[in-house]
Amino acid sequence: MPWKLTDPDLHRVFTALSIPLAISGEGMIFFGVRGAAPTGEHGELDGSKPINYSTMRCTIGQWSPKSGKLDMFLASTVPTLRNALGAADRGGRGCNQVFPGLYRFTKGQHRAGSPTGHWAFREAGEKLICRTDDDGLYEPETDDVSLDSPADNLHAAWGTESYSSAGCQVVSGKPEIGDWDKFKTRGYQVQQEVYRYLLLPSGVWAALAKTGEPAICIGSVGERAKAVQTALVGKGLLAAGDEDGIFGPRSGLALLRFQRQRSELAADAICSADDARLLGVAGW
Repeated sequence: MPWKLTDPDLHRVFTALSIPLAISGEGMIFFGVRGAAPTGEHGELDGSKPINYSTMRCTIGQWSPKSGKLDMFLASTVPTLRNALGAADRGGRGCNQVFPGLYRFTKGQHRAGSPTGHWAFREAGEKLICRTDDDGLYEPETDDVSLDSPADNLHAAWGTESYSSAGCQVVSGKPEIGDWDKFKTRGYQVQQEVYRYLLLPSGVWAALAKTGEPAICIGSVGERAKAVQTALVGKGLLAAGDEDGIFGPRSGLALLRFQRQRSELAADAICSADDARLLGVAGW
C-alpha cells in the first residue's frame, strides 16, 4: 500500500531519533527513504517493489522545516549490482552501501575534472559501511562491515530508471536534465554551508512517523544516545570513555555488532525499543 510522508511526519521522526532541528543557518534538510519510491501522486511512496540493485527504488527529498515545504524525487540509496560484482575481486573494496543515519553534504563537484564531472553535493568523513565480496548483494547480517571514509557523494543518477553508483546517493536524471537538475538547483539556491541528510529504511520511516516512539541512530544526540552507549560499553562493544551522548559511526558499529549477535534484531545500526530492552537500557 502506498503511504505518505508529510511535514509533521518529518518533525516526528527527527524528534523520535533525538536529532535536533534548530540548527543555525540551516534552511534545508535532505532525507532518503531506502526501499520506497515516490508514486508521483500527492507525495505518496510505494515500497511494494524491493530493491534490486539495478533500477531506482528509493526516494531522496528536500525539506524546509520552517516553511513545511518538501519535495521528493525518484532515487537510489544503494550501489548497482554491476559495480558490486566488479569490486568482488578486490574483496568488495571500491563499492559499498552506507548504513542508515545522519550524513552531511556540502556544495561541490562530483568527479571533478572527469568527463562525467558535474556540480553536486560532496560528503566526506568516517562512516559505517557494508561491503560484499560474493553475490553482489548487501547483507549486513553476514557481509563485511567497517568504518571507512569513501567519498560517497550525492549526484545525478545518469538515468531515469537505471542508475550508476558505487556507493553514492543518486537522484534520477542527468547533470542538467530531469529530477536531478531540479534537486541540485533548489539545493544550491539555499544559502547554507552544510546540508544534513537523514537516511532510513522505508519501514523505519513509516513506523516512527506513525508512533513517534524513541529510537537512536548514527547522528542522534543527548541522554538517550548516551544511555545506549553506556550499555554498549558495559557489554564490551564500545570503548570506555566513548559514552559522550553523540552517537557517531563508532557507536553505530558497536550497536551493529550487538545486533548481529541476536537473530531477532535487524542489523541496521538503529536502536529501537526491542534493541534497548535486550541491551538493558534503563528508562527507555
